[in-house]
Amino acid sequence: MWFSITHVEISTLHVCFSSLAVVLCHFVVVTCLFIKLDCGVRIWLFEDTLLQLCLCLTDIPCCLRLVVRHLPEAFKNLSMTSTCSHVLVAGELKQCIEENDLDKFLYFTVRYKNADKLKIAEDYFTLTNQVLTGDITRIASRDVADMLAASWKYYLDVKATFIHDSFKSKTVRRGIELSLMSSPDEWIDLRKAYAGLYKEDMEQVIRKVCPQNTITTRILIAWIAYRRTPRNNTTEDIASLYAAATGEKPASESQPSVVEKKAKKASKGGQAIGPDWDLILKMIGTSTPQEWSRIYSGFEKRYSTSLCSILKPHLNQADYNAFELASNVLCDIVQGIACLLHIYVVAKDAVGVMGLISMYCDKCNNLRLEYQKFGDLRSDLARVLSPTALHACLVLLQVPGQP
Repeated sequence: MWFSITHVEISTLHVCFSSLAVVLCHFVVVTCLFIKLDCGVRIWLFEDTLLQLCLCLTDIPCCLRLVVRHLPEAFKNLSMTSTCSHVLVAGELKQCIEENDLDKFLYFTVRYKNADKLKIAEDYFTLTNQVLTGDITRIASRDVADMLAASWKYYLDVKATFIHDSFKSKTVRRGIELSLMSSPDEWIDLRKAYAGLYKEDMEQVIRKVCPQNTITTRILIAWIAYRRTPRNNTTEDIASLYAAATGEKPASESQPSVVEKKAKKASKGGQAIGPDWDLILKMIGTSTPQEWSRIYSGFEKRYSTSLCSILKPHLNQADYNAFELASNVLCDIVQGIACLLHIYVVAKDAVGVMGLISMYCDKCNNLRLEYQKFGDLRSDLARVLSPTALHACLVLLQVPGQP
């Protein structure tokens, strides 16, 4: 007979298959762990699985049936890895609050993104039957607790609330500045969040409460229209922008541009004219972020001065802040955050500083470096914040301790 098998070979195969079954069953047991936190960590095993495993180590069909039975659950639990992580972090936060460990709580606040923090907060409630944002007041002063609580809520709800409160108060500028911090995609979701919270259309509110015909409002209206298309001529845009800002012919240009001709025609008796705001605001309102970044940096490189510096004498402080902020946000969002933080520092607006940090601390790891163009982050914040608030903000912004 061409095929035969001995009793010894049968026994060997049986042992091999039994070993394989044991390995598979161990895999099932390990991956079918269900972790539950309840005043500590308990690991619950599927007891029936263990019992069946003990009874069927030498029964290959039974082992295979066991594997087939629990394999779907094993893969389900493998996909729950991040969920288990959220549960574990919720337990760590509970311990932080019980032990009054604010620094560790600050670490978790900056460590996780907003989407993860929302899930962790839900698990915290399941674990303690307490709302995390309420328990924070047990370990932090009022201002720090408010900042941390905001960071553990839905980011766009917090932003919409800040904007709404500023529009209802005398700090309309703060609502305008935060609106300028929105990208096109975020603007859509921000309007939804605002409408959901306050039953109003945010764009209509902006048009109603913002001062009419100011540079700031014109920047904002163009901003939220989001009609940005590439022009693909950075060199000419830089020259046109210089002519519009100064009314002068760029030294490197042999032929006057259309803008320069318009500027000369508008001048009377040799008197200096103001900037051509129509062209300037159109350019900042319709340039793509990539093009504006090249225009803005190319302008400074070519003329050895920034566009904002040239325009500053022609603007009041509010309009200058809005233009500078819009320029920086278009170049890079973290650069924009640094710019707005500096605006709040100069205005000694501690509420604005802490509100901004609560929303963006988990979104800008290199803020300290971006802020260097405006000043020293540690010393600037120290002029505005209390020592307790300063410590919390420096931890959230990942500013190293003093040597």
